[in-house]
Amino acid sequence: MTLKCIVELDIVDVIHNHGKPMTLHELASYLKLHPSKVSVLYKFLRLLTHDGFFVKTKVKGKEGEEEETSYALTPPSKLLISGESTCVTPLVNGIFHPSSLDIWHSSKKWLTEDKDLTLYESATGETFSTFLTKILKYLVCFKGPWQLILMCLSLLSKIAAMCLKVWNLWLMWQVG
Repeated sequence: MTLKCIVELDIVDVIHNHGKPMTLHELASYLKLHPSKVSVLYKFLRLLTHDGFFVKTKVKGKEGEEEETSYALTPPSKLLISGESTCVTPLVNGIFHPSSLDIWHSSKKWLTEDKDLTLYESATGETFSTFLTKILKYLVCFKGPWQLILMCLSLLSKIAAMCLKVWNLWLMWQVG
């Protein structure tokens, strides 16, 4: 959920557009956070730094001030930069969309009822495709993930084709 929070706040884009690492207070100021919430942002950044999404660096303060900790992007966080071909932000939004999460609150009901329904149907009373048709906003949310999935499938098919060529060469060498 912390990942969802940084996606919602566009923290990665803010740091990327800033062009250099940002301190906690610079980031909080840019995001226009309430001063009482800066400590929460610090906790998010600390957790995500531990998980490898950010890296701490030291920035020289103004003359006479001590160095400040700032946060820089890492390769995993760069996957969340908007507009990049490798951006997986739509996938994160899709995974953490409330309707994607709410269905899991109905898993016991679904597992114990004697009906031939999917988990989604049991939880919401409608099919997932009906839901997608009704909610155009949700379709936009899934645009990016489908492109990512198609890109992965394309890559897998190329790998499979190469493996098949290697297999055929090996067979010809064996028969030889």
